[in-house]
Amino acid sequence: MMRLFLIAPAGRALRQMKRGILRFSTLNFALTLPRLAALCPPDVEVKIIDDQIEDIPYDEPVDLVGLTAETPHAPRAYEIAEEFRRRGIPTIMGGAHATLMPEDALQHVDAVAVGECEEIFGQIIEDAKHGQLKRLYKSTGRPSLENLPQSRLDLLKGKRYLPLTAVETTRGCPFNCAFCMVRYMYGRGVRHRPIGEVIEDIKRAPTKFIFFTDDNVVGDPDYAKELFRAMIPLKKWWIGQASITMAYDSELLDLAQKSGCRGVFVGIESVSQESLENANKYQNQVIQYEEVISTFHKYGILVEAGMVTGFDNEDTSIFPQTFEMLMEIGVDLVSFKILTPYPGTAFFKEMEQAGRILTYNWEMYDGEHVTYKPARMTPEELQKGHDWLRRKFYSTSPILKRLFNIAGHPLMLLFSAVVNTAFHFIEWSDFRK
Repeated sequence: MMRLFLIAPAGRALRQMKRGILRFSTLNFALTLPRLAALCPPDVEVKIIDDQIEDIPYDEPVDLVGLTAETPHAPRAYEIAEEFRRRGIPTIMGGAHATLMPEDALQHVDAVAVGECEEIFGQIIEDAKHGQLKRLYKSTGRPSLENLPQSRLDLLKGKRYLPLTAVETTRGCPFNCAFCMVRYMYGRGVRHRPIGEVIEDIKRAPTKFIFFTDDNVVGDPDYAKELFRAMIPLKKWWIGQASITMAYDSELLDLAQKSGCRGVFVGIESVSQESLENANKYQNQVIQYEEVISTFHKYGILVEAGMVTGFDNEDTSIFPQTFEMLMEIGVDLVSFKILTPYPGTAFFKEMEQAGRILTYNWEMYDGEHVTYKPARMTPEELQKGHDWLRRKFYSTSPILKRLFNIAGHPLMLLFSAVVNTAFHFIEWSDFRK
């Protein structure tokens, strides 16, 4: 039997969570490693290790170590890989960072897998069995999402996760936002899994709550409607990421509600229309934000807004403007990020050519730190404004105001209260320092 470790590295802050009060994984551990495990032949024994919640078993016997990482987790992935390599264990890395920056990853691991792995993982395993691991494996196309093997969620049993089951329905997004990595990973457009196969995954889910891992679960509205219709008899609850266009389709919203939608993450991104246009996010119109949030609430759907600051047209006035508008439009939660030029993207190359990249420490590319020179404020002003905005939004008075606005929806109120309280704890403790 060949023994394989599949490892999800975690950044410094998440490793601190492992030792602190918040002893659970983030929602987006997703399906990458359970899916890879499902692709292994029967003579491969697989162990999944989540660096967020458990220690790395360096001393256990293993024949191959596979790692997947987004850019801010790449340094930790390199650290883990190099420790295994010192012990004579071959390592291979895939995921977003390795796909976009294979030359960087190859300095720290024995092999790199570029792109989606369904078509190349079998060859990787065979080569590893015979001690003939190549330096680079590259997916030549976009694999079909039909007849995917059942993800090995059984390998996650006993780990401290939130009580929800991750399910994938599509890959890709129809939009072309300038700062987004999705198009570089999955191409333009949306590919679908057969709805019957998705429904079987949902039926097998051991939890009431489903988390759709898609970058945009309504990227193809017709497909989403058909899926939601099929989900109605299952009486599950679900959350996922969606574009703002979902709020413009009453049939889609009605079906989403009936299928169990309880919350969506929506990339609102900016309160500046100029910023949105500069980012190719033309589907968002600031003037419609309040109506959009109100529409979601009418259907009993909580909204977490994704917000980004640091666009070239923005100065320090963007921070109070953002706070005031977020309170006016009535979003329930917000994920605040600093604009980040992710390595390998066109935006990164633009910033690099202009001499505006401040650091190549990939751990800083987490949306929490300034990694490039802003156009109309100093890096220190951008960092200070971002930190102020996070703390201000999750201070006591704004939280109470948000909860009051949804008091007529008991389930929404309960969920929002719990999550807002968690964010309050994070922002107003020493956890993030």
